[in-house]
Amino acid sequence: MASETKTTTLRIRPELRARINELAAAEGISPHSFMLGAIEQCAQSAEHRQRMHAEAEQRMRRIAQTGDVLDWAEMKEYLESRAEGREATPPQSRKLSSD
Repeated sequence: MASETKTTTLRIRPELRARINELAAAEGISPHSFMLGAIEQCAQSAEHRQRMHAEAEQRMRRIAQTGDVLDWAEMKEYLESRAEGREATPPQSRKLSSD
């Protein structure tokens, strides 16, 4: 089954249109393909950013509920050790202090 496409009109400033035409030609693709690729990249970037924000909000809610956090210096040391192939003990969580 072929995917259905719809036509959308974009009003593009002449300077931007010239840049798109030049860049598309250098890439060996049509201006249309260049614009579709740019829109796809922008959509993927926005989706990724939204997922990151949602995860950060979820983590902040968990910290607010439990008060459990990890010390960054300890976590960094642990991650570096593991990346170098050394055995390492994961850092223990601790309660967030208010000072």
